[in-house]
Amino acid sequence: MDLRPRSDVMRVVIVSKALGVGAYQRKSERIAAQPDIALTVLAPTVWQGQPAEFVHTRGYVLRLLPIRFSHSFHLHFYPTLRRELGEARPDVL
Repeated sequence: MDLRPRSDVMRVVIVSKALGVGAYQRKSERIAAQPDIALTVLAPTVWQGQPAEFVHTRGYVLRLLPIRFSHSFHLHFYPTLRRELGEARPDVL
């Protein structure tokens, strides 16, 4: 499957710590099923000691990013986020 965005689609990026968990990835598949959306999800490689899962990833790109302070729900950051967004060039974030 070719996941490169076409020029007639909206490039959407979702940044979410929750989407590293397989059970929460179904909504990403539903969004990606829309013919006019090219979806990229950015999630941490590990959250609260649990490694990310690739369970429901049909139709979109799931990119795992390093994260700092993954033990904190509200204070954490992705050191490579700027580069990832530059590569994805989203229309909607």
